[in-house]
Amino acid sequence: MVAPSTKPLKFNWLSDASVTISLAFGRGSLTEGFPTITAQIWEMDVPLPQQFVGQLPPFPDLLNSLQQWQTVYLALAQRLQLGRQRQAEGMRSFDDDDDDFEIEEDAVTHVSQVSFEDLSQRLQRQLNEWLLSPGFTPIVQALRSHLSPEMPLRLILQTDDPHLHHLPWQGWQFLVDYPLAEVALSQPQFYRLKEITPQKKRQQVRILAILGSSQGIDLTAEQQQLSEIPDAEVQFLTQPSRQEFDTALWDDQGWDILFFAGHSQTEQQTGRLYLHDGPEHRSLTLEHLQEGLRTALERGLQLAIFNSCDGLGLANSLGNLQIPVTIVMREPVPNRVAQDFFQRFLEGYAIAQLPLYQAVKQARRQLQGLENDYPGAAWLPIICQNSALLPPTWLQLGGLPPCPYRGLNTFQEQDAAVYFGRESLREKLVERLQSQPLLPLVGASGSGKSSLVFAGIVPQLRQDARYDWAIQVMRPENDPVAKLAHAVAMWQPDISETKLLQSFRGDTQSLGTALGQIQQTQPRQTRRLLIIDQFEELFTLNHPEAQRQFLDLLVAAIQEAPQFVVLLTLRADCVGPVLEHPGLGKLWQRHEPEFLLPLSRADLQAAIAQPAALMGVRFEPGLVEKIITEVQDQVGNLPLLEFALTQLWPHQEKGWLTHTAYENLGGITAALRDYAEQVYGKLSADQRPQVQALFLQLIQVREGAEATRRILPQTEVKAWPLALQLASERLLTTNRDPIRNTETVEIVHEALIRHWQRLQGWIADNADFLRWQTRLNNAIEQWESHNNSDGYLLRQAPLVEAEFWLDKSPDRLSDAQRFFINLGLDLRTQEETAIALRQQRELDQERRIRRGAQKLAVLSSVALVLLGLAGGWTWWERQRSLRIIETVSINSSATTPTLLRDLPRFLTIAQRRQNTGDFDLAIAYYQKILQEITKLQARPDLAAAQQQELQSLASQTEQQLVALIQQQKLPTLETALAQGEFGSLKPETNLLDYEDQYTPGALRETYGLLLRPQGTNADLNQDGEINNPTEAQQLPCQLLQDLEALWRDHTDQQCGFYGDRSFYAAPTCAPLQGRTLTETIFVGDYEAIATQLKACQVAPESADPYE
Repeated sequence: MVAPSTKPLKFNWLSDASVTISLAFGRGSLTEGFPTITAQIWEMDVPLPQQFVGQLPPFPDLLNSLQQWQTVYLALAQRLQLGRQRQAEGMRSFDDDDDDFEIEEDAVTHVSQVSFEDLSQRLQRQLNEWLLSPGFTPIVQALRSHLSPEMPLRLILQTDDPHLHHLPWQGWQFLVDYPLAEVALSQPQFYRLKEITPQKKRQQVRILAILGSSQGIDLTAEQQQLSEIPDAEVQFLTQPSRQEFDTALWDDQGWDILFFAGHSQTEQQTGRLYLHDGPEHRSLTLEHLQEGLRTALERGLQLAIFNSCDGLGLANSLGNLQIPVTIVMREPVPNRVAQDFFQRFLEGYAIAQLPLYQAVKQARRQLQGLENDYPGAAWLPIICQNSALLPPTWLQLGGLPPCPYRGLNTFQEQDAAVYFGRESLREKLVERLQSQPLLPLVGASGSGKSSLVFAGIVPQLRQDARYDWAIQVMRPENDPVAKLAHAVAMWQPDISETKLLQSFRGDTQSLGTALGQIQQTQPRQTRRLLIIDQFEELFTLNHPEAQRQFLDLLVAAIQEAPQFVVLLTLRADCVGPVLEHPGLGKLWQRHEPEFLLPLSRADLQAAIAQPAALMGVRFEPGLVEKIITEVQDQVGNLPLLEFALTQLWPHQEKGWLTHTAYENLGGITAALRDYAEQVYGKLSADQRPQVQALFLQLIQVREGAEATRRILPQTEVKAWPLALQLASERLLTTNRDPIRNTETVEIVHEALIRHWQRLQGWIADNADFLRWQTRLNNAIEQWESHNNSDGYLLRQAPLVEAEFWLDKSPDRLSDAQRFFINLGLDLRTQEETAIALRQQRELDQERRIRRGAQKLAVLSSVALVLLGLAGGWTWWERQRSLRIIETVSINSSATTPTLLRDLPRFLTIAQRRQNTGDFDLAIAYYQKILQEITKLQARPDLAAAQQQELQSLASQTEQQLVALIQQQKLPTLETALAQGEFGSLKPETNLLDYEDQYTPGALRETYGLLLRPQGTNADLNQDGEINNPTEAQQLPCQLLQDLEALWRDHTDQQCGFYGDRSFYAAPTCAPLQGRTLTETIFVGDYEAIATQLKACQVAPESADPYE
């Protein structure tokens, strides 16, 4: 269900408060003039009008221009088969492609010297010249003297002259100068029907939608647009017969709106509708439906919309029946224009609930954006009005006014008009902000702190006559200094946010300095207000060092920066940590916090009743008192109250909120609980476990404290589509983090945590895990803030606990959490191995002393032990490193931005491992990075800039991998070659023996460097082959060139990857029995291998891979 509108108030929702201007043209024509024109101004609550008289002279040139404009427009329409060609056999076929509306002068043969645009401009210019005639000037002057340009105006032209109906009145300069004015047509004779009321009590606006002939046009858009109106009941008749149409008009309940989409045309002074595509009985005039239409009018029909061609004849027929309002297209209309207009009109009238004239004007003006392809589009829609009746508002038709309550959402600045209940406190807090640099606002969760700030205090400051307030808002979240830098940078766009952040992290005085520099560029009366909402996040989401750094910056700025004011909101249970900071504690003593107490009974009365009254909705007697009695007993009651009222709103009956509807909701507490259960109940069996995991992921539990919500970026939420679904149901809320440039999600309000029993059960069942997860997240933040130093990895008991949860619930941990834990496990293993080796050396020393006579034997034994330990450690380290990387590697469903973010982090860790001497682990990281880059580069969603970024990262990684191999591995190969220990291929081995296929020596080392984990690990699937281009491309050019050079240097230029004319035969290479390295090392896709060797300039470009 579409949520009720919550847009700011601009109009009276009970009635259209516009002023009506009527211009009665009387007898006359463009060729004869109009000798008597009567203008009247009708104002709300004024029973009699003001009246003025004028005249207009003949202007045949205007008539000629209009006729030329129509001729050209209709010629264009016919060329595109949008106009109506009358044929003896009936209505012609329509082309399927009627959206290519372009001007080509060749299509208009008899006016080929005049472009359509010139004709339009001339017609508009001549209309304004005519309306500047001296005889008409008194009317215009009187209108301007009595009416303000800010007034919403209805200008009704009362005339039966068909030429006046087609003139572009929207471009009259008077209407241009009155931006809230819109024009309508009316018959000169009109009368007021008896009061139009529905036959039966309605809960929604009833719409009869006729979808007629659709040859060449698409009516699905209009059908969908009508179906999505939240407070409308729509009955569709698709290509009905005349009898079906007529029967529907007689419906006992009556209709509020009659809608038609399809083909239509004007014949003389009447209109014809084409109902279906069949060969017979497919069209009718409205006179054929006269009795049904008259009955529908008696039963409540107030608005007719014909989203079809050439509708003035239809409007004339309905005008004879005295229908209040009809909306038609004056000329043939392209399908795209009709669809766009209707969509924009519904958005304004039914959703935003603008007055009808304003909704039409807004939708019509938006058609100007289509006029490059559809010239004249904005001139087509026109209102036809019964001058004796007022146009209905959506609310008067039976629709719901916008809901003034905000559910679990915080009131924002644009909601100030519907925010009631703390007026006196608001005035007090504004005065405090004008005279002091710090104002802490403290209250229980759900007491309305944020709403008071944004909907109460901020709008009041905007109107402050004493100061100009520059206001920025931040939440600490899990990186408060970065959020602070972003907020400060918004005050001065030419300041680098990156440089600000760097200075904030290194200098406590830098915030005050930056604010002082900004203030020097501003007027003295400018005060900068930094609103820190949910200040408790500083303590619940950040480690102590981050808290101290942020508070040091803030305190120094409050004490020193001129005209700098801080307003913070804080949960009452988090006051203690604030006072522990010496500087902030002293500021709090000097500027005492304002404790937000529960609303008084009178304030609750205002918060409940006044927003509804503003919308013209009332509570049944005693209902407000009943709600107050219930809500006063609830801790943190305001979110529950707002949510219950939001749920109650759609169930109003004719403008009344009832006891029955409230009882059906179950009261204040049950409303939220039951709604959450309804949303959960609609989920599939597969989705429900995911929902539990998602909610638990969005919750943190600290020791001795209640569960609170936490914000997560999209990259850490596996079930992001589900998160968006729950956000649309208003259980979660999404936002965008401008610093990380990513979407975020959180639980909509902590009231949901406290009052949804199912969620409380999940929390209770998983309390140990949630408390541990909160500690883990704090540890990760501290590690990251210290440049990923090993000194801040988990150790001892915390590591043992983390290992337990990693083994028990790996799926509940994010990639970042598993990565962090595995780094700790890796470090522990290294330290344990180092201890074991040291103990062995100590034991060996003791044995030497005790058994001097057996020194040589002991030394040999120890050497063997150490060699075994070292060799075992080397193998174990490699396997361990591969397991770690496999654990933290991103799965195939990860988003491209996630991979682009994480791969540089792996590279940094690889470099650090290399710098600390963990060469095998560093090589394993480099290999994994290159493999992930290869997979990512194959993704179809990769943008050009991302491809470039990955290519740069791949080049950097490969260079570092090769450099490490050159430093640590190639010397072993070079020694073997220098000593002539070439090795050979063993008989009776298979590919899965890997390097064991070779005897010890240079061949074995070369194979390992190219295909195995100790080198480039190009054999990605570990099948002993290079069997595709992807694997071949894992062979770095620099390494291939180094290997080629070494083998050539130590074999008198006889042995390498390429022979004289072949990749396989090298007759003069005795060490390899006349074969090349390509033949001896590689098996698989030789074409891919040869391609890589040629690309790396190891083999000539002309070499044939099959020779």
